[in-house]
Amino acid sequence: SSFTIDENTLSGLSLEELLNTKIVTASNLAERLSDAPASVLVITAEEIENRGYTDLVEIFGDIPGIDVSITFGDLYFRPYWRGFRKGATSPFLFMVDGLVMNHIWFNWTDVMSAVPLSNIKQVEVVYGPASSVYGPNAMMGVINIVTHNDLEANGSRSKIRLGGGNFDTRVADMTLLYKQDELRLRVSGMVNHG
Repeated sequence: SSFTIDENTLSGLSLEELLNTKIVTASNLAERLSDAPASVLVITAEEIENRGYTDLVEIFGDIPGIDVSITFGDLYFRPYWRGFRKGATSPFLFMVDGLVMNHIWFNWTDVMSAVPLSNIKQVEVVYGPASSVYGPNAMMGVINIVTHNDLEANGSRSKIRLGGGNFDTRVADMTLLYKQDELRLRVSGMVNHG
């Protein structure tokens, strides 16, 4: 089965539009959500903004079937998929635009906390073993961050997110995307002091 988590987004789409949503993670190629041979969760940029997340770890904590323990230690957090507890390593694959971001030796995914949310088009979560497509590190599933990498017309798009909170927490998250004919220029960054 396939689903998305925000009722506001769902209410504006017909069943046909929902089934035709494009994803890339289930088979490592672009396909319609209805054709994906896996259980896939899609979280859109609008859903991220509406829920007020400040980093991917917060999003991760809201995903059904995944528990997150915030340790604030060297690894910052420990994710557990469907009750599978495996020390400090991550039993899933974390990718940005199809590029594997897991630590090459320890398989940690703590880099998730440094990914700017302002540049995310959608987050695709594939449940279940995807080792046949992605290798042994995708034992429990795959998370792929799909970023904004193009504009419909020449011009620019910018998004800046600023926030603050308890204990002098300060977050700055920004993305600038520029397009001129065949040229694409994108700059993204995030500073999180907290």
